[in-house]
Amino acid sequence: MIFSLLRGTDSNNSEVANGVKNFLSKPLWLFSFFFLVFSFTSCFSPLDYNSNDTTLSVILGSDNFDSSRNTIRNPSFLQYEVRFFDGPGPEQTKTGGWGAPITVRVEPGTWNVSVRAFDPQVPTITTVAFGFSTVDVRAGHNNTTTIQMIFEVFEALTAYINWAPGSSINNPITINLEIVLTNANWVGILEALDNANTDKYVNLNLFACTQSNETPPPNTSWGSQAVGGLRADGSFDSRTGLNLMGYVGEDRIVSITLPETTTSIAAGEASSSGSGSTGVFSSFFNLNHINLGKNITEIGANAFNSSGRLGGLRSIVIPEAVTAIGDMAFFGSQLTSVIIPDNVITIGERAFSTNQLTSVVIGNNVTTIGNSAFSTNPLTSVIIGNSVTTIGQAAFISNQLLSIVIPESVTFIGVAAFAGSYLTSVKIGSNVTLEYDYIIDGEFELVYNSNGKLAGTYTRPDENSSTWTYIGP
Repeated sequence: MIFSLLRGTDSNNSEVANGVKNFLSKPLWLFSFFFLVFSFTSCFSPLDYNSNDTTLSVILGSDNFDSSRNTIRNPSFLQYEVRFFDGPGPEQTKTGGWGAPITVRVEPGTWNVSVRAFDPQVPTITTVAFGFSTVDVRAGHNNTTTIQMIFEVFEALTAYINWAPGSSINNPITINLEIVLTNANWVGILEALDNANTDKYVNLNLFACTQSNETPPPNTSWGSQAVGGLRADGSFDSRTGLNLMGYVGEDRIVSITLPETTTSIAAGEASSSGSGSTGVFSSFFNLNHINLGKNITEIGANAFNSSGRLGGLRSIVIPEAVTAIGDMAFFGSQLTSVIIPDNVITIGERAFSTNQLTSVVIGNNVTTIGNSAFSTNPLTSVIIGNSVTTIGQAAFISNQLLSIVIPESVTFIGVAAFAGSYLTSVKIGSNVTLEYDYIIDGEFELVYNSNGKLAGTYTRPDENSSTWTYIGP
């Protein structure tokens, strides 16, 4: 189990000290299911007064390192980079090996010290463990401190977030994880975020995470199973009621990058009360963006459903490989625009309902737009692909459209599909079946049918007028 933690600018002394204090006050959380298990205790050796030099020596310790249960190499094979910063003199960085003190000559005063371990044989992994401390260096003495390295991933993650510089939604900490992405690990990530300081936000990069071998028991629903994560079939499914467990950590995640091997986002279930869902990302209320990767073919029902709650996904690029978008997949999010790629064939019911969409582009292979798929959005621009045959009931109800071009491929439009709009111009094909007599505000259906369902453009003087007129092809 390997992780990389990258941070922004340094914090001040008090913040680091508080972060260490907060971390040391928390009970050690041991993660021990098939993967790396390590514990640590933070300790500092007494100051050594046997030298007249003003130096600081860092000794690395990890008495409980268990090399038989990890996916990284033994500490003796790792290199350690020690950084001395936020002190009375220039920042310094020294590199050394396990067991040998790493010494630097520094100015007297209080210094923050961080250590990161890396494997020189695996250059793509920038960090596999870390430690930190705040040390008072006395003039005319050889100052020594022991820093215990933290190898237990989720405890280390909590500690790092506490120690890292203060962040905001607009300036998050970036965390790269490289682990086998089981549901247990997914819970560990959220618990680590939950245990961290409430003022810290993160970009969570799971790109290098690998698939789990877990499979669902036969004839059961994934939503009730404590298995999943990134499944062997490439489906990302972490729906073990996480959104109902109250993990505050979900609110700390600003962006997510999914593993490159992800092929689908599993479907969740909407709450019967309409106040939430068991969708994988339905409770990530500060999620600005998610990178789904290029191999995603399906976005399951309720995947990002944030119904009944404030916040939700603000930006999405739907990969070209996607062929289906499930019911309520993005319901109640905060998207402002979306492009549906050409490979998508179906858009589920209420898939993008109740967002902040102002523009939508629907690809040329989409055949069905589900009921209420884009309802209750401040839409001002909609481009419908030339393969759509069915536009469902209330598909675009409550919008701000002034005009719409309905392609000639459309053969059926459901009731209230474009109701509650500002439409004054509609271009439509011939012989379209209009469900009932309330597709568009005013007497559009009456005029269209009385003109023999002629293809062409129909207009009205303004959005308050009920009188539509056939202009011509």
